[in-house]
Amino acid sequence: MNPSWKDNVSFILVEPQEPRNIWAAARALQNMGFRNLELVNHEKVISLNEKIASTLKLLEYIPRGDRDLEKKIMKNLKHLIGRSGLTEWELNMICGICARIEKKLRKSG
Repeated sequence: MNPSWKDNVSFILVEPQEPRNIWAAARALQNMGFRNLELVNHEKVISLNEKIASTLKLLEYIPRGDRDLEKKIMKNLKHLIGRSGLTEWELNMICGICARIEKKLRKSG
């Protein structure tokens, strides 16, 4: 089977309410020739976003007082994380890394 542009497209369901929603989406994607369906736990993504924002502020990556730049950075990170298809383990790992960075920065500061 030759690779298709459709192999580069992913569809993401954020916390589907019922298993039949997953089945319906998977069936529709299959009928249209797509193969990539990801499931995301929305609460985990929001938690990770908040943790990254906190860490970036401590690192002074986001200039103080520049709310527009902060909003832009966080919006782009939210989209990146949402599209990445990270597993729950990977989301937890990144949260843990941020927590360790914050702990070390608070100790040294």
